[in-house]
Amino acid sequence: MLTNVLDLPWLVPRGVRGTWMNLIISAVLAGLAFMFSSSILLQILACALYNNWWPLLSALMYVLVPMPCLFFGGGSTQFLTSRDGGGWIGAAKFLTGASTVGSLAIPIILRHAHMIDTGAMFIEFVSFFIFVCTVLCFHRVSLEDDW
Repeated sequence: MLTNVLDLPWLVPRGVRGTWMNLIISAVLAGLAFMFSSSILLQILACALYNNWWPLLSALMYVLVPMPCLFFGGGSTQFLTSRDGGGWIGAAKFLTGASTVGSLAIPIILRHAHMIDTGAMFIEFVSFFIFVCTVLCFHRVSLEDDW
């Protein structure tokens, strides 16, 4: 039973393996790029449809979310799911969590202050959900050694 896309190399003959793996890698990267682009498009639509650019403030958090991984995790997301770590790994986990909560909190606070409409807030939530799915897919792909 094929349970993982990465099990494919053992099913495909060795001569064809390189071509299929290149095709799969290209498809995964294209899918991740499409998901991230959709998330950014929804961020912009939340602003443009309601003629209010305050929701774009939560896009700032999209820049801040990967920074702890880059600075403290060596560019890898593997430390987020590990139980070990010292002071810097703990700080990276805290900063990643805080910036993720900030991504959700900014639209809620802006809606509570009547600075954005409810529709813009929900579009922001959908954008955040797609962004989180993109990050989780990237994390899953980056755990595999074949990539």
